[in-house]
Amino acid sequence: MLAEDERHQDLSHALKASGVKDLMLSFTGAQIEALGGEPARGRLQAFVRTAERLGLGVKLVLGEPSWILPEHRDDLITLLRALSGLPFAGVNLDLEPNQLDEAGLGTTYLLEELLKTLADAKRASPWPVALSIHPRYMAARLGDIDFATALERLGLDEVVLMTYVVSRERVLQIVTPILDAHTGLRFGVAQSVEPFLAPQESHAGVGYVEFQRRMKALAEGLVRPNFTRLHVQDWDAYRRMPR
Repeated sequence: MLAEDERHQDLSHALKASGVKDLMLSFTGAQIEALGGEPARGRLQAFVRTAERLGLGVKLVLGEPSWILPEHRDDLITLLRALSGLPFAGVNLDLEPNQLDEAGLGTTYLLEELLKTLADAKRASPWPVALSIHPRYMAARLGDIDFATALERLGLDEVVLMTYVVSRERVLQIVTPILDAHTGLRFGVAQSVEPFLAPQESHAGVGYVEFQRRMKALAEGLVRPNFTRLHVQDWDAYRRMPR
């Protein structure tokens, strides 16, 4: 999408034809720097306009676990402000405490700091803010409430539960108690088709038709007022699935 403008229409149509409703974009450090000026900024804006005409929402993904920590929090805020002129529909923060020294720093400390980072990000962001995180943290206790309740009070747009599990029954076992216990918080559920993951974690190799059948069955089991959608990681692997 930062390449030639003439490719935007083809890519947008390919996404739409594949059943994609929202596209979440992540960028390398060099690409983010390029978005500060032309031609990258203009090309991205053109891509978003093309996607929107086809009914596709385009959201930004930012992920760096060190932003959880107070000494690096301002790096995220500075970045959000620098990108604020871009026409994204939302921003998803992929902030995983387990990618830091969780054993040394403590889960409670990291989750408390993550809440502070999210609160600051909400104030700085021109877009709705979502969080991607492993579902095991939802029940973690923070004083007299659990982490999911604290997220609910923040008013996030969505929490994406990173549930890289192929078994439908196991996903439902993990996710439905969370959805039912926190009806004021909107949840998405992430699944993977990435080929480098273990077979029990990724649907890679099953083929497009079988994957669609699995996702339809999973979505039917997740139907709740606060269930938003399934998220699939990632587009390159998804579009290469055997038809």
